[in-house]
Amino acid sequence: MGKVTLVPRSAGPHVTTFDTLLFNTINVFPMFPLFLFTNKNLDLINTHMPELKRVKISHIRGKLHILDLKEIAKWVKEAGGIFCDEDLNFIQWSQAVKNFYQFKCLRDEDLGKEAPQALSYVEHFAFFLNQQDSEDFFAYWLKVEVKLRKEHQSKLYAFDGNMYEQEWTLVYVERISDSKYASSSLISPPTQTPSSSTSKAPSCKPEAPPATSKQPF
Repeated sequence: MGKVTLVPRSAGPHVTTFDTLLFNTINVFPMFPLFLFTNKNLDLINTHMPELKRVKISHIRGKLHILDLKEIAKWVKEAGGIFCDEDLNFIQWSQAVKNFYQFKCLRDEDLGKEAPQALSYVEHFAFFLNQQDSEDFFAYWLKVEVKLRKEHQSKLYAFDGNMYEQEWTLVYVERISDSKYASSSLISPPTQTPSSSTSKAPSCKPEAPPATSKQPF
C-alpha cells in the first residue's frame, strides 16, 4: 500500500503507468519484449496484475518475485493483444517505443534520460524512425530492429551508426526489389491485331516493363 493518485477520466492524453513487478522482471531478464509496452497491453497488465503468474528467483537475496514472461505472452494472446514483436504494426511499435523509453528512464532514477542505456535506445529507435519512407518500409526493417535491439540487450553493444547504415542499405535494396517485381508482374502482354498490309501473324512478345526510378537513399 502506498499513496494513490487518482486520474480524472477526462485527463486527456493516455497516462502510462508501470507496476513495480515490471521493473523487477527487467532487472532479471534484460531481453524484455517490446510488445508488452503497447498501450493496450500495458492496460491489460496493470488491470490484471494480481492474477498474473509470478516466479520466485531463489538465488537472489530476498527471493525476489518476478513475472513469468512466457505466461504473460500466452495470456496477452488470449486477451486479444499483440504477443510477438514481429506482429506489431507501425502505430503499435511507435506506442511501445515511447512507453519503453519512458520505462527505461524511470528505471534509472539517478540519471533518467541521461542514463547510458536510455541514450542508446534513443539512438537505436530514432535511426529507424528518421529514415526516409520509414513507415512505408516498416515491414522490411522491423525484423532488423528486433535483431539489433536483442543484440544490444544481450551483449550491451553501443550504438554503431555505420553498422546500422549497412543494415538499412540491405533493407532498402529488399524493399525496392520487391517494388520492381510487383510492378513488372502487373504488366500484361499487349493485344495486337493483324495489320491490313501484311499477312504475318501478330507478335505475342510483351513490351518491356517501364524502368523504375530509383529514389534517393
